Amino acid sequence: MISEQSNITFYTISDARYFPGVVALLNSLRLTGHQHRLVILDCGLTPSQREILRSHCMLFEMPKVLASNPTLFKPFPNLLNPTGTVVIIDSDMIVTRSLQNIIDLAQQGKICAFPDPECDRYFEEWQTLFDLPSKPRRQTYVNAGFLAFSTEYWPDLLPKWWQACHKILSHPTVAEGVADNPSAQADQDALNALLMSEIPLDAIALQPKDGEVFRRRFQQVRVINRQTLATSYRGQETILLHCCDSPKPWRDRAWRKIRADDAYICLMRRLLSEGDVTVKVRAKQLPIWLRGGILGQLAFHGLDRLNGTILFAKSQVRRLVQSSKFKVQKRMF
Repeated sequence: MISEQSNITFYTISDARYFPGVVALLNSLRLTGHQHRLVILDCGLTPSQREILRSHCMLFEMPKVLASNPTLFKPFPNLLNPTGTVVIIDSDMIVTRSLQNIIDLAQQGKICAFPDPECDRYFEEWQTLFDLPSKPRRQTYVNAGFLAFSTEYWPDLLPKWWQACHKILSHPTVAEGVADNPSAQADQDALNALLMSEIPLDAIALQPKDGEVFRRRFQQVRVINRQTLATSYRGQETILLHCCDSPKPWRDRAWRKIRADDAYICLMRRLLSEGDVTVKVRAKQLPIWLRGGILGQLAFHGLDRLNGTILFAKSQVRRLVQSSKFKVQKRMF
């Protein structure tokens, strides 16, 4: 068990729509040994949700006039003048093993992050857009869903990231359907622009590429131990499961994506209701496939079979169409 360290604080963002996700995150932190303080930027939780969370973490309410685009408030810890080690983590993540090795690196002065799937993303326009002192260098583009660093070594990182995000507050993002552009990835583009221009390359401790697994790969993740949350991907132990993209598995319209071999959903079912978790979510606050009990199990496995059948049927149709096209082309020649 990791001992509590008062100079380490986790920060995340949530609103009413992300409540099941932030509960799963909190419970995964506790089950993997992290008893550190969790601060949640409240961008629109309901009163009942606040009541549930308040005894387990600190809530910091964002004025509603400013909470229209929460993704641009990722560096909100800047408003709290944090000290010690800061760990920023998305509320659609599940922690599957101890983060202590990463925290140790951060306490030694490293800025820790994971490569983004779009690891080659780069725009020269960032220099002008974010008013950078120099042209950004090309390096691995990181995912902003997880970032760990020490304010003792990097006291200006949060203020500069906050300022960079404010420069693009009025810019539409991919979440709002905009075509790709230098600020389409919002807080993530702002962070990478800073890391590529104002932070020495050797200060960045890139974590293993497969340590953070993204949604499109969840069915390839193996759950090794459901109780401890241990999982592996491509033979390597995972650190984070990041359920990016929509719809989230706790949203009503997500029923089409429910599969029994989705590691995130399997662990989420465990994290929302089992007896050893810190915070339990009432069944009525969850779609039936995430609930505990017999009905929840039946719904979960029933949707798995239904969606598997649908996917199989679609693959057969595609196969027939491709076969027909091939036969037509063969006849033409």
